[in-house]
Order: sequence, then structure tokens, then C-alpha cells
Amino acid sequence: MTRIWSIRTTVNTDSYNLFGDFFEAHFFSAITFSKIDGSNLWEINAFSTSRPNKFHIKNELSIVCQLNNLFMPKLDFFDNAKYNEDDHTYKYSYPIKIGQICVTDSQNNSNQREKATIRLETKNTFGSGHHESTNGCLRILQTLRKTEKFKNILDMGCGNGILSLASAKLWHSNILAIDKKKECVEITKNNIALNQLCSRVQAHHANGYRLGLIRKKKPFDLIICNLLAKPLISMSRDLEKNLLLTGETVGHALLSGILDKQSNRVIAAHVNRGLKLVKRSRINHWQTLLFKRQNQ
Repeated sequence: MTRIWSIRTTVNTDSYNLFGDFFEAHFFSAITFSKIDGSNLWEINAFSTSRPNKFHIKNELSIVCQLNNLFMPKLDFFDNAKYNEDDHTYKYSYPIKIGQICVTDSQNNSNQREKATIRLETKNTFGSGHHESTNGCLRILQTLRKTEKFKNILDMGCGNGILSLASAKLWHSNILAIDKKKECVEITKNNIALNQLCSRVQAHHANGYRLGLIRKKKPFDLIICNLLAKPLISMSRDLEKNLLLTGETVGHALLSGILDKQSNRVIAAHVNRGLKLVKRSRINHWQTLLFKRQNQ
């Protein structure tokens, strides 16, 4: 198991090659580029098997930016992953504490039935708890628990199931976890069993809301979507159709995976569907939005 350090930053399309060259010149062993849907931004992740000198990296990059008339991007440094060269997966450092919830790995021997502990398989699926969007969702879910009693929850784009598991820990509710990737569904099922929540959490493979079981179980009093801005906007109509509206009882929608620049478009798409924005949180440049369906 090789120790990995990493740097993450977000830059414009016009300059991402320049920043990639910079990290390559500073002996980072692997660099990934990911186009962020619905924007002209790229996320760059640079990985190294030796600890980077933060002061040196920032100082050198500042000079490069000045010479090229570019703004200095924000750099996030991480020291929380080990790379397994046999199966090409990353192992994140656990446990991590997010509010009252403790996220740990499958090797942890603590009591899995404990209210605030979530155990996860450490595979390359979204939802380790380290990313800002997952973190934001977990914090707002804990805030909602103080005032809401959800009974029927949909987790659309569940990844490894972390938000479904958290919801099951916070409420005695029935939860349907959906993902379009079969690998994610299988890992979610394993995590459900690992946390002994098979009686209340189900995981199924589907592309969006096109599943008979969703139609059978709707309406939902909470829909969680930790995705990206483009699919959130495209699925806003389906979300509204599946959200509870019964007399004075209205459903909530928790959306995340949204960059600052994209948030207004995501908000507009859901407000146009009759939802009201009731909470907005921001961690670094990622936003988490909580909507509530309005009585007609």
C-alpha cells in the first residue's frame, strides 16, 4: 500500500493545460483532469508519493500566474489516501467526524448498530465523506432531524450509499437508493448489510426515475440528489413529480454537487417547478441546497 498526497484545484478551460504542466514539472506522479458539466471549469487532481511542500508549491504557482496574467486558484491539499497498487483503488483515512455522525471503514470493529456510526467499504465510489458535497449533505440532514420526521426517502444517485445509511441512522424510515452504475448499487448493497440496515434500505439500478419501484413508492417526503448541476437541472421535473404534497405536509429536496457558479441555474430550475429554497450552505466552492415543496 503506497501513501498518496494530493492537491486539488479548479481552473478555467483556457488555462488548465498550463496548470497541468506546472504540476507535472513539480514531480507529481499522476494528474487527472475532469471537465465540470455545465461550466468552462476543469477540476485538476495532482497525486504524489512524497509529501508536497505547500509553501513552495503556492509560491511557485503564484509566480506562474503573475507571468501569465492569471488569478491564483485556490489549492486544496490532502493527506488522506493510500493507493493500492494491486486493485488500483484509494483508501481514505478514517474515521472522520461530521457533526454527530462518524464515518469509518469496514475494518473498524466498533458496534455497527451505534446510532451515529456509518461503516463503508473503501472502494472508488463517490461518497467517502471527505468531499465537500457529501459533507454538506450530512450536515443538513442532521439539522433536518431536529424538526422533521421523514418516513419515505429517495436517494437518487446514491454512490456508495452513505447518505441513505445516514438517513436510516437519523430517521426510522424506508429508504430507496438508486444509481445508474451497477457497481455503485452492489457496493451500496454491501454497505447496507455491513451496517445491518437491510430491513429499511433498498438499493436498485436505474437511470434516473425510470423504475417501477419508484412509481410504486412515491411520493417521497425527502429526495436526496448528490450529483452534478447538469443532471440536477435535467431531472428537476421528475423530482417535483415524485415529491410529497398532501395538505399541509410537503416534501423536501436536498441537492448537492453544485459549484458556486452553477448554483443560481440549479435554484432557478427547481423554483420554476414550484419548490422554495429554504437553506443554502457552502463549503469551499461547493454548495448544498435544501428545497421545500410549496402548497399550491
